[in-house]
Amino acid sequence: MKSRIFFKLMGSAVLLILLTTAVLDLSIRHVWTDSLQSQLQRSLEEKTTMFAGRLTSAPGVDLRSLAKQVAQQSGCRATIIEASGKVLADSEAEPATMENHAGRPEVAAALRGNVGHDVRRSRTTGVEYEYVAAPAVGGAVRLAYPLSGMRAEVARARRVLLYASAFALLMATVLAAVAAWSISRRLRRIMLFAERMAAGHLSARVADRSSDEIGKLASALDATAQTIEQSFQQIAASRAQLESLLNSLQDAVFATDSNGRIL
Repeated sequence: MKSRIFFKLMGSAVLLILLTTAVLDLSIRHVWTDSLQSQLQRSLEEKTTMFAGRLTSAPGVDLRSLAKQVAQQSGCRATIIEASGKVLADSEAEPATMENHAGRPEVAAALRGNVGHDVRRSRTTGVEYEYVAAPAVGGAVRLAYPLSGMRAEVARARRVLLYASAFALLMATVLAAVAAWSISRRLRRIMLFAERMAAGHLSARVADRSSDEIGKLASALDATAQTIEQSFQQIAASRAQLESLLNSLQDAVFATDSNGRIL
């Protein structure tokens, strides 16, 4: 019985801990990814707007050099596009080899005077990017951040979370094992008490002074056992008195039932 109780309690506790850990991993990872993506998007918007301002404030600057400089400072791929959608400069590719960008969602939005966003795989480099484009003098500018960097951050955060969850699971499992062992030991004492009472040992007691539910049950059982023991003692005393009385009588005494038969 001890093993059955222990393993049932232990199994339930470990299952609950595993489910909680899984839910926390999924929820925190989802929140972390969304937060990181939102921060990345805001950062790209700010950098793209600054990129457009630099292009406006420095007319006649070498566009290729400017794109490379912005790319180096921002850690992003930088592109300068004229109003027709033609690529004028790019930090990673030759403009002559690139397609017209007027139909790209983020560029189309920027050419209409808005900040545009899109996530897709680049046809030129084959890398998946987060694109942000902003309107600029004579067309638009665009920054592209490789999502492999963000995914690497998410993977690192997830590893940290998994290590922390594994450590918490180990600690919680140890605590659950100790709690399950303690509960099973106390229930075992109650079972042994019941076996001794059934065998006629009315002086048996659980003697659990805890204030929790098991302790209250043990106190109630002890009180019941004490009452039963006192009742049996009173019965034994009455029986002894009756035997003494009957033995002191000089005349024969017998008892009959309602039909007159001698009992």
